[in-house]
Amino acid sequence: MKDLVNWDRPEKGVSRSFAMGYEGITHHTILDLPAHSNLCLEEGLEEGTIDENSEVIAADNNPDNWIKTERFLRRNFKKYYYHKGDIEDLLLAKIIAENNFGDIDFSFLDLCGHLCPSRVKWLFESRTCFTSNCRFGLTVSAAQRWMKQWEKTICNTATEMLYSQDLETLLIDAKNNFAKDIVGLPIDVNKRQKLKKNRITEFTNVIKSIKASCSIFMMAMNNFDMEINRVYRYKESNDSEKHTEMVFADFRFCGNNTADDICLDVIEEFKSSGYYSNRKKKHGAPKIILKNAYDIARYMGIFGDVESSEDLSAGKKAGITRISNSIGLDSDKVLTKIEKRLQKHGLNA
Repeated sequence: MKDLVNWDRPEKGVSRSFAMGYEGITHHTILDLPAHSNLCLEEGLEEGTIDENSEVIAADNNPDNWIKTERFLRRNFKKYYYHKGDIEDLLLAKIIAENNFGDIDFSFLDLCGHLCPSRVKWLFESRTCFTSNCRFGLTVSAAQRWMKQWEKTICNTATEMLYSQDLETLLIDAKNNFAKDIVGLPIDVNKRQKLKKNRITEFTNVIKSIKASCSIFMMAMNNFDMEINRVYRYKESNDSEKHTEMVFADFRFCGNNTADDICLDVIEEFKSSGYYSNRKKKHGAPKIILKNAYDIARYMGIFGDVESSEDLSAGKKAGITRISNSIGLDSDKVLTKIEKRLQKHGLNA
């Protein structure tokens, strides 16, 4: 049997309590990664966040856990689906339809790893399966080695597309002081504590990991407006000497939003860097500079594709708005100029 993480460690327990705590609502359909202990589901049942009538979609890729977890699900829930494999292979829309489940209004994905490209793509492809008021807890580990390039790609895109500004606003409004520390707001600590904290942050670069994970999650799920209820950082151990920096982010969806597929662009850019497939990194690629409406239209492949801006998808229109804002242009004026050119030249624009 593989070495198992001690899921009942105090730090893990705090994170789990934040994720599963009762807030006056018993949720209807949930997505969870229960692992061998099922502690998160147990706590949810005890708190009243879920009950026996809740529809549970659970996933686990460790065969050592399957018998115990399925026994727990069968004993505690009337309706459930247990995916025995990687979360990235869970066909969420298909499972919901075949089992007559409702859309997911509560999710706790304790990944204990990275929000890597394959998981981001899965989130993007599954995002229509969640309600517009879903409570979504996410636990990820701080990036190491090759994942640093993934974070860099995310952060660059987040800055260009204004996600970094949105994220910092959400973090400022979050409940806990650590989230405020991420964006550099003062915390009431003495000089020695602050110096120690800054050194730890500089050494592990956890702050950048938090921002990258939150940003790419927001990009993948940008069909929803969202808030961040809290951010909690802790260290996890598999009972060896190695302790891994972990971060729990408590997202709350609060309505629908105009969606686009910017997260797929991030994945493709990361793949092209050579890190994803361990190929030699390519150097000297020309930087794309967008200056006006026509640059944006060409970059997004609008000219030659549609005859009118009315034919643009919601994702394309949202992309025009984000890019326009990022380079200081009025998105309405940009769309007007694009429409004039289309009216004049049609598909030959």
